[in-house]
Amino acid sequence: MEQKDVYSAMGLVNPLTTDMVSAIRSWCELYRGIAPWLARNPVSLGLPSSIASEMATTVTVEASVEVVGSQRADAINEVIGRFMEKADTNVEYACAMGGIIFKPYVDSRQKIAIDVVQADAFYPVEFDSNGNITACMFVVYKVVESQVFHKVEYHQLRDGEYKIINRVFAGYATGDYGREVGLEAVPEWSSIDPEVTISGLTEPLFSYMSIPIGNKVDPRSPIGVSVYSTSIGIIEQADRQYINALCGSMRRPKQQLMPMRICLLLISQEDRFFRKERNACIE
Repeated sequence: MEQKDVYSAMGLVNPLTTDMVSAIRSWCELYRGIAPWLARNPVSLGLPSSIASEMATTVTVEASVEVVGSQRADAINEVIGRFMEKADTNVEYACAMGGIIFKPYVDSRQKIAIDVVQADAFYPVEFDSNGNITACMFVVYKVVESQVFHKVEYHQLRDGEYKIINRVFAGYATGDYGREVGLEAVPEWSSIDPEVTISGLTEPLFSYMSIPIGNKVDPRSPIGVSVYSTSIGIIEQADRQYINALCGSMRRPKQQLMPMRICLLLISQEDRFFRKERNACIE
């Protein structure tokens, strides 16, 4: 398991429960069209991505941000403007996976850019009393010949002191943190400082956006949940009914399939609409 491996490699303790880790992985896979009930027949309505997209569109369709009043404000407004161009996509990822992190950095052109980190690429370590993430790991990987190098960037804010630690681990598959190597093992990482300490900060150098709905997987966890987290059973039944309909249409060409808009309507209703029937296509 990748979550366990990265925490163990860094000598840290995972604050999330096993159920929460599994749920995040499940939401990410569902968004990408991967589900246990699709193993035998990959045909799907694609409801998770459709639900997340519809929610994101509703949230961002009229959203706008403008910073004015000074030369510094103009510079910030330029950065925010570029960021808002992809706001709908980023909100869609957050809706699907429960949350997302925005991490500013200075790019190769010496301009401020914002790195968008999806839920399966950041790993919380510590929270404050209000549930805000104060320590977190960010993982990127690069394949060089037959090896996979993972760079772990660890941020920690504690008592006004901010530490950033960069470490690299080499393995033979994604999620394999086999052995630690130097940053110079990957040329493009060789100029990165192994450790940096900044004093006087009161907030982390990243921002976490979570979906503002209750966490029914782990009510004590401050981590956000997917917008379809409570509807996975209904999504499964909708996929099964869709496959049934396709199989039926092959035998009865005149049979009409359920329109997508009807499926989206039913997904919000009681699962009595999706009574399990005897099926020769899937079980």
